[in-house]
Amino acid sequence: MLNPECCLLLALLVMTVGVKMTSCRNLVFIGALICSLSYVISSQAKSINVVLVSYGIITGKNNIA
Repeated sequence: MLNPECCLLLALLVMTVGVKMTSCRNLVFIGALICSLSYVISSQAKSINVVLVSYGIITGKNNIA
């Protein structure tokens, strides 16, 4: 598990590189797509492991950054 300081540094790196490659609006749009996709995957899951990965890890890490 990553500590909060490491997540903040990772978010800073992603935003710095991402803004140079594209605009802030596109990064927000991509983040919203990732969150939406993980919600759809977790709503259709048949196993608790799939829910943990899709809702817990993908959505959780996407919201931190």
